[in-house]
Amino acid sequence: MNRTLVSALLLLSVLPAGGCCTLSRLFCGPDSSPWVPIAFGTPQQAMTTFLEAIRRDDVAVAYQCLAEEFKQQQGVDGLGVAFAWEQVKNRTTGLHLLGYADPGQPLPIDPSRCRFEFSVHGVQLRVALVRQNYWDVRYRRPDGSQGTTGAYVSSLHGLLHATTPDNQQDRSRLTFEPVAFDHDGMATATVEQIDAVAFGRDWKIASIESPE
Repeated sequence: MNRTLVSALLLLSVLPAGGCCTLSRLFCGPDSSPWVPIAFGTPQQAMTTFLEAIRRDDVAVAYQCLAEEFKQQQGVDGLGVAFAWEQVKNRTTGLHLLGYADPGQPLPIDPSRCRFEFSVHGVQLRVALVRQNYWDVRYRRPDGSQGTTGAYVSSLHGLLHATTPDNQQDRSRLTFEPVAFDHDGMATATVEQIDAVAFGRDWKIASIESPE
């Protein structure tokens, strides 16, 4: 038997149960254990989702974690998600190692930005996150199929207004500015065809770099 293979088998035989996870990049392939919730509501949730997507080599979720500004800077888009993600990996030395890192706590930059710093197997990486604002409309076409449309916006202040009457406590009125939306596959849209309308914010990966 090949000496290298014998050495590898002997090494695996003396490792604890978690050893396969440690060496999964060499022997076990992408992680296939149950997913943690895919969420972007907080920096920790977004980073945990991103790290798990890297560990599992899940291209679609990894791409979903990227902020719009990061995609523009890297020149990638969703037309070829797998190719776009390969571009990101090729441009970021040591990115594949992040899947096995402990995210720790974020370092705040300002209310809409923060960063995580990693040292993995001698590779230093700094991952910055940005809080994005968005609106979404989900609608149903006459044939029963569902469509979605929406956009990221610089601020929600131009779309939403919250006012609290002077004579009331713990109660405010939320009003919405008109939003024009496209509805592919049907000429007009009625209230009955709208399944959901959402305004929100999420945290996404704004940059990945090696500090000097």
